[in-house]
Amino acid sequence: MGNSGSRGFQEEPMLNAIPMRAPTRPVMSILAAVLGCSVNAAAVAGGGVINVTAVSPTLNQNNVPITSTISVTFDEPINPATIDATSFSAFGRWSGPALGAFTLSNGNQTVTLTPNRPFSAGEQVTVQLSHDILAASGAPLRAAGFGFRFTTRSRPACLTFEELDTMSNRTTPSAQTRIYGATASDLDRDGWLDIITVNEVSSDLREYMNTDNGSGLFHPWLQPPAPG
Repeated sequence: MGNSGSRGFQEEPMLNAIPMRAPTRPVMSILAAVLGCSVNAAAVAGGGVINVTAVSPTLNQNNVPITSTISVTFDEPINPATIDATSFSAFGRWSGPALGAFTLSNGNQTVTLTPNRPFSAGEQVTVQLSHDILAASGAPLRAAGFGFRFTTRSRPACLTFEELDTMSNRTTPSAQTRIYGATASDLDRDGWLDIITVNEVSSDLREYMNTDNGSGLFHPWLQPPAPG
């Protein structure tokens, strides 16, 4: 970078030249209240947080079965009342939210989510844990929470392709929409991927719902609601 018109950095006084004393516990509690931190009183007093010691599937694991459960092990027993779909969430790139039952084992140190339906084949799944998860001792998960990802197994394919259909999302042949993005997602959660296009000229989203019969075909696109 050039130095034309720039100002040099000025050194700040050394803070360690001023004798300081660590805040007492009452001061720490007051600071937590002032900052609006939802820090448990026991954690403030002890200065501790709970940590994740193991996850299954493992971090960035590939070829995970689509029927896999998701388990997280902590270094302390967990308060079951702090585990729900908000504090412990999983989201498939195409299948969407992974909802299901939670169970605790290993002396309440391991939490397992059993999704109520399979993931999509070959998709990335993101797992997020909130700092609202608390240990039985009252210690919280770190303020930043915890997260990891894994990728599910792809289905076998012969890699022989043929054109099944040609689709258009225009209302009429002369009415341009200009697709500049598209994605697949299970919009109606029936286990089959649907298609959504993002359109610049028509300024809308248009959806093709899967026919759900294994043919690889889709219903005509859904007409977006008229603005008004």
